[in-house]
Amino acid sequence: MPNHPSDGLPEYDYIVVGAGAAGCVIARRLADSGARILLLEVGEADKDWRIPLPFAWPDLLRRKRQHWIYENRVDDRKTGELLGGKVLGGSSSVNALAFVRGHKTDYDGWEAQGLKGYGFADVLHYFRRMERWEEGASALRGGDGPISVARAYLPDPLTEAFLAGAESAGHTLNDDYNGAEQDGFGFVQATIRQGRRCSAFDGYIRQKSSSGSITIEAGARATRIEISAGRARGVHYAQNGRAKYARATGELILSGGAIQSPALLMLSGIGDPEVLRAHAIRVQAPLGGVGRNLQNHLSLAVRFRRKDTGTIRRHLRYDRLAIELARARLFRDGLFSMLPTCAIGFARTDPGLAAPNLQISCTAVADDARPYLPFAVPHAPDGFSIRAMVLRPSASGVLKLVNSDPSKDPVVQQGKNAPADDQTLAEALTTIEAITSRPAMANIIDNRAAPDIPKGNDARHAYISRNTSYLHHPCGTCRMGAAENPNAVVLPDFSVRGIEALRVVDASVMPGLVGGNIYACVTMLAEKASDEIIAKFRRQI
Repeated sequence: MPNHPSDGLPEYDYIVVGAGAAGCVIARRLADSGARILLLEVGEADKDWRIPLPFAWPDLLRRKRQHWIYENRVDDRKTGELLGGKVLGGSSSVNALAFVRGHKTDYDGWEAQGLKGYGFADVLHYFRRMERWEEGASALRGGDGPISVARAYLPDPLTEAFLAGAESAGHTLNDDYNGAEQDGFGFVQATIRQGRRCSAFDGYIRQKSSSGSITIEAGARATRIEISAGRARGVHYAQNGRAKYARATGELILSGGAIQSPALLMLSGIGDPEVLRAHAIRVQAPLGGVGRNLQNHLSLAVRFRRKDTGTIRRHLRYDRLAIELARARLFRDGLFSMLPTCAIGFARTDPGLAAPNLQISCTAVADDARPYLPFAVPHAPDGFSIRAMVLRPSASGVLKLVNSDPSKDPVVQQGKNAPADDQTLAEALTTIEAITSRPAMANIIDNRAAPDIPKGNDARHAYISRNTSYLHHPCGTCRMGAAENPNAVVLPDFSVRGIEALRVVDASVMPGLVGGNIYACVTMLAEKASDEIIAKFRRQI
């Protein structure tokens, strides 16, 4: 419970802004240390029936009810949308559930940039602490952490055919890409516990929230950090049309994600002085790196039609779908307990590379699939897609405030594809073509309706230009760096430069992208940050 000093304002030891992956970790670990926590989340409670069902995540994505929706722009031209979780649990409640740590060279590279303690040997402890791997603990995997991780097997002929095609094309099969080696193809590892999504809110908060040490305020949008004498004192926020304020006797931790955290810093006077003055915002700390270094994964999908009806399409008939939904909700099994993504792989387009530069996943359902009923509601032709993701693209972008109104989301200016990235995507098309042309895939693909992957450099680059998109993995906009790095927004202990009692802990602090979906990395960072904060808290009590 909060304290209420003589002025009547609620007071907590710590205020955490954002109940996504990082915010849930921080709140839980601090509460376990004996602190009183206020956890603010602008989104709603995670009560949508689709959220816990792994198979339903594409429907969550289409509906966008639990998402931030930002315009993606390249060269001031709209190129699609960037989405992020806007619900308790953040993106961990609505994402594709893939659990990918990245490659060990990603973290060794951070250490080489001056981030001591961020090499893979150091962060492995936090990866192990966060996870409950289905095979139990080992030197590389965790066995009793809050986040359950299991292989997601989809019983569809496409699963085995795709893996056989990859092996025939020269790739290794890998039973654990989060283990000793990342290279190779295998089943997706997903945040699933007994047939249900295991979000950060599930794993870290749901049981703890009833103890009274964590106060959760949903539907609460932070509007400004209160700063005086160079110290963060509390946060102003709006909830149900009312302006509110809460004070922190300890620290304020921003965990709003790679878009909202830098935006709140700028609205509070922390950022590029020229940008702030242009919006009549008083400068509290001149940090030119706030909102810059925006990085994201590039992606290209190739879609195919199937010869025969697959497992998912077969179960999309309305009567069968109702049975599968009942099975999932009552017994935690059946189609809705599975992922539509049937396999994943990591590949190098050049054997001389230090780590894989492509992530390739196969999804066993067509984009236009929909429920159907014979003679009443027609079905779409069955299909599947293979998506290639460039793991470390060269481009970087920037966030731009529209004005000083905190209810206005910033403009997301993504970086323009570099020629090297387009070349990697061209090589990705070659990789996909090699896999799908193998005999193992012959009984799956309907060649009469299969896409004709262009031949020749010019045709392929034109295809890439039309079909490439950014994924929903933004990071780097409050990048972490050593004290001597002028572009760093936060220091290795996650503290904001120039402001006391203020930290940022989320994807925005990542110096750069890692080799895979970023959720696991963000959760690891939050585990590490919690140790930093708790150590200081214990010194003060």
